[in-house]
Amino acid sequence: MKDYLSDRPLVSIIIPTYNEERDILRCLQAVLDLDYSRQEVIIVDSSDDGTPALLRPFAERGSIELIHEQLNVSAARNRGIRIAKGEIIVLLNADVILDRDFIHRILHHYRQGADFVVCESRVANTEQLIPALLQAVHELEFGNRNDLVWSEGWSCRRKVLEQVGLFDESFPAAGGEDAAFGFSLVRSGFRRTQDHSIVVRHITPHTLMGLIQQMVGRGRGEYYFLVLFERKDPRPAAGLAILPWALILMLCSGIFLYPVGTIVGTVGLVMVAGRAFRTGLRLASPERKLLKIILFAALNFLRFRCKEYGFLSAYRAAGVEGRRASPSPRGSREGPAMNRDA
Repeated sequence: MKDYLSDRPLVSIIIPTYNEERDILRCLQAVLDLDYSRQEVIIVDSSDDGTPALLRPFAERGSIELIHEQLNVSAARNRGIRIAKGEIIVLLNADVILDRDFIHRILHHYRQGADFVVCESRVANTEQLIPALLQAVHELEFGNRNDLVWSEGWSCRRKVLEQVGLFDESFPAAGGEDAAFGFSLVRSGFRRTQDHSIVVRHITPHTLMGLIQQMVGRGRGEYYFLVLFERKDPRPAAGLAILPWALILMLCSGIFLYPVGTIVGTVGLVMVAGRAFRTGLRLASPERKLLKIILFAALNFLRFRCKEYGFLSAYRAAGVEGRRASPSPRGSREGPAMNRDA
């Protein structure tokens, strides 16, 4: 039996922002250009840069409802959801660019009985090297999967949020909280629809430092997901995260222990480089240009090491907090931050 949905339901679009002056106008203009008139746009801003000044004229014209409050991403989403009036809730990051028919396309699935809809995410700025890598990683790891629980342009019925509750605000920053919420809906028996034909574009970091910061954040998010949602002991995962670092350090050190250490260290490093090269070859397909393969291999190797570092830094910070206070899997609180790759 299909759930009731009015002919032209009100759709609430909620965008948490934190220092998004580079991307927010492009995102907001795409939202305001949607070919669907029954929508409200709620922006919950925690910025300390020029983002509020960019948004204020839209709020004064009544195009958006603007809330200023220092919140992490989960709390910001919850703040927007609590005041939203729509039957359908759409959650966006500030770097997302929607196509004009986005609302019509997701409403089709809700009329067919979906409780929440997962779309296809695609990097918009793939003319640059690092965004092209992130898109290739997305296609390699997630392109053919139909079991995803979160995406850019994620949406759900309001009644789902009322039944299952809101986002877990103990997640201190962006990372892990979205997957945790999506999995909680699946475990509660809500109906998921994943539509790869609905493509939601988003901007990703194009600098090396931006990639490093994003991947370190992803690693922290994996720690929070493991501890706060799955309620697992993080020590085995921390051991696995530190293993590649220890191995590489050992191989590099072994080179100076002539002659056996030099041979073992050199062979080991060649094997590590060979594995990275094979991954770069897969990511660079179908072009397979040598320079692109080498760059993708090096950047992807860096991506994994940064995620491991992020996991270990969150693990260590949680241990420090645990020693200062009472033992807890909650970890330490950080300032609001939000970003995603493909």
